[in-house]
Order: sequence, then structure tokens, then C-alpha cells
Amino acid sequence: MKIFKYSILLVIVCISFITACTDNKNNLAYYQLNGIVTDSLTTNPLEKIRIIREGTDYLLYSDTTYTDSIGKYHFELTDYYAKNATFSIKVEDVDGESNGGDYVTRRLNVVFSKSDWINIATDSEYYGTASKNYDIKLQKK
Repeated sequence: MKIFKYSILLVIVCISFITACTDNKNNLAYYQLNGIVTDSLTTNPLEKIRIIREGTDYLLYSDTTYTDSIGKYHFELTDYYAKNATFSIKVEDVDGESNGGDYVTRRLNVVFSKSDWINIATDSEYYGTASKNYDIKLQKK
């Protein structure tokens, strides 16, 4: 009877271990964020707008990018997989009137959902790649 009880206990421990190992919570994932920043009234693209990933306790996970001459920006982020991964970004005009106006800073939350996954990996350390297009409109001050 003791052997049976220990066998049952061993099976439960093994199942728990396998479940923990196959859970995606500790897997890394790649997130790509692309878009165009435009003037909210004229829809003209805005150059040299700074976009910062905020809200992380780890400096290495923070990142900054700028829009190019046609208002495009691109981020490639590595973070832990989350079902609805959310990234806080700050969008700010750092050059004042040089790009045609002085624009109001915006703070936004970008959510990656199930439909954003373009590649699901098969190994146990890397979940896959999600890509999202997220256009941003800024208002003049």
C-alpha cells in the first residue's frame, strides 16, 4: 500500500513538473512594432518624433527610436511571452517647431493580441514573433 501511495505521489509530481516546463510564461518572445506618426489635422508624416518604450524595471528592456523622414518608426523588442502583451510607449516631439509644429506628448499602451503572432516557435525557450502596425496621430500644442 505504501508503494502505491508513493507511486501516485510520484506521478502527480511528474505531471506538475511537465506542466510547468511546457507553460509559456517563462518563454521569451520577439515583438515588432511598426507605424507612422502623422499630424492629426493635416495627416502629414512627422520626422524626428521620439518614441520610448516605458514602464519597465529593467533598463535593458527600455528602448528608444525616432521617426524617419516619412514618419515611419520601428521597434524590435524581446520580452517574456504574455497572452496580451502590453507595452507602454511615450511619443514626443523633441525638436519643437523644426518638423512643422510643436506637438503634444502622448503616452499609449500597445497591446499585442493573438492575431499579431506571425511565427510560433517549436522550441521551449522561444515562443515566437508578434508584429503589429500601430499608427499614431499627434496634435499641435
